[in-house]
Amino acid sequence: MQNKKNILKNELLPKYYNYKQATITIFAKILDIDIINDSNEVEDKSWSEEYIKIYKKCLKNNSPIQKIFISNTHSMILNSEGKVFTWGWNNYGQCGTFPEYTKQNFILPEFQKGQNKKYPQLPILNYKSSDDILPIQNIDDILLNDNFSIILTEKGNAISFGKNSNGELGLSHKKEIKSAQLISKFKNKVKIIKSTGNTNLLLTKNNELYIWSLSKKILLQKPTMIYLPKRIQIESISTGKNFAILLTNNGICYGCGSNELGELGMKNIKYCLTPEEIIELMKYKERIIQVICGYKHNICLSETGKCFIWGNNTYG
Repeated sequence: MQNKKNILKNELLPKYYNYKQATITIFAKILDIDIINDSNEVEDKSWSEEYIKIYKKCLKNNSPIQKIFISNTHSMILNSEGKVFTWGWNNYGQCGTFPEYTKQNFILPEFQKGQNKKYPQLPILNYKSSDDILPIQNIDDILLNDNFSIILTEKGNAISFGKNSNGELGLSHKKEIKSAQLISKFKNKVKIIKSTGNTNLLLTKNNELYIWSLSKKILLQKPTMIYLPKRIQIESISTGKNFAILLTNNGICYGCGSNELGELGMKNIKYCLTPEEIIELMKYKERIIQVICGYKHNICLSETGKCFIWGNNTYG
């Protein structure tokens, strides 16, 4: 009996194990999933240095960091007080203060106000009562694209700033702007707003889906409503590079955008402008409760704890 136990122990716990070998071990039912990105692939050492400054400042004021948002050009941090800190390239005003006021194309978190009270240097997006024209308090989410940014508040307001030459800001025009703008068409109506890189998606509290392109090649350069049957009630939207996966309240996934590397899980389709049901996923008869998009791949979690992955597998 003792020998049998030793044999079983040796099978379960090998004496020498190659920890460099990529493995996934499942101990119990999976509760949550996420995709981790290494910021070193986007930012250099200076990014970490600026982040540490903000981290220490927030910790000292008992207002810890809640969310971090990173694009290829700039970054934003949201703390527990609802304050936003931002740094990086600001050549289009994507950091919230426009170059003609700061006299520079690059922003660093200095934590003190500038001479112009209307445009404090940083935290840039801490609007005071005098700026009540922009209902930016109680920030819920932030959308960062390389050349523009959109802030979403808990009341459902979207405030956009940055480059607008292709109608990126959702203002239904292509004029240059020099201050943050409320997307007035959706005042107090926005539930979710996301960007795939070449397309923005906005979902209202009434389950109306709007899409507008950031490319001159596609005509939808102002928010255009996409028809959704009443049975499709969108619960969440996740985005990767030039594609999006929409999850409904009954656990069905829809995809739109690029499908060059199988991002949408659809056969014989290169690009899908409007959301289409991912039929291949339905074959497993699983109710999906969470979807996370990577750069060109996806992972989703079912109600029974099963994971499904599809898309680009170049690096495993």
